[in-house]
Amino acid sequence: MRASAKQYDKFFDRFEYLVSPKCFEQEKITGASGWAPIGRFSWHDGNRAIFDEIVGEANEQRSEYPPVKAKPFASSESFAMLLKKVYTDQIMPLANRRA
Repeated sequence: MRASAKQYDKFFDRFEYLVSPKCFEQEKITGASGWAPIGRFSWHDGNRAIFDEIVGEANEQRSEYPPVKAKPFASSESFAMLLKKVYTDQIMPLANRRA
């Protein structure tokens, strides 16, 4: 079964959201100021629907959330908090600058 273009966009945007915190954390670990890719989701998710969906899933499932259960983060911060920090501190200021 092939995903429609709309389904693909949603899956890809979710993927980018989930990769951003890891990039941010890795930058912090190496002593950099912390950077995360803006990604195309910043254009697609102006109303924060995907962001809110992912954070809601992470808050609801906590340690059972698959991206958390895989333990990709060295940080003790919760996944939802790390995602929110990346989104509000790094991505939205850049996305707002282009608007």
